[in-house]
Amino acid sequence: MVKTWHIETFVVAVILAGVAVCSQIFLEKGPVEWIGALAVLLTFCHVQVADRLAEAEDHRSRLADEASFLSQHYEHAKMKPEVEEVRAATARLHVHVECHWKLKYFLVSKEICWFGYFVILGAWSALVGVGVFLLYPVWRHQYRKRKPLEAPSSD
Repeated sequence: MVKTWHIETFVVAVILAGVAVCSQIFLEKGPVEWIGALAVLLTFCHVQVADRLAEAEDHRSRLADEASFLSQHYEHAKMKPEVEEVRAATARLHVHVECHWKLKYFLVSKEICWFGYFVILGAWSALVGVGVFLLYPVWRHQYRKRKPLEAPSSD
């Protein structure tokens, strides 16, 4: 079964290969452009995993908020057996990576820095990577709007 991350990786690899080939033909860049393209592709794969971890943590925190609300509601209604079940569920849903929300901030900040650096160097594959990394969170957000996360997924 083809997963979303397979398609994402393939699209990015094709774009980077096209830039590397054009850089070799028109700008006489050597193998260094292919090394840069590979580095960008591997970094993209890293970002894919990190983004999925952030999605899972965000989803878990929303579920924990709902479970906490239910726990308070049940406690107020004096429904003791259910309260213990809800408390146990809330404990399991506790966010494990408190700083998950910083992921996009650091991504955008570093890509702005890399953009300036790569323009000065004329590293065209790397510049394409900047665009890919900045657009990826937007793509994932739109994707999750259409396909909400219900349980941890490798998609």
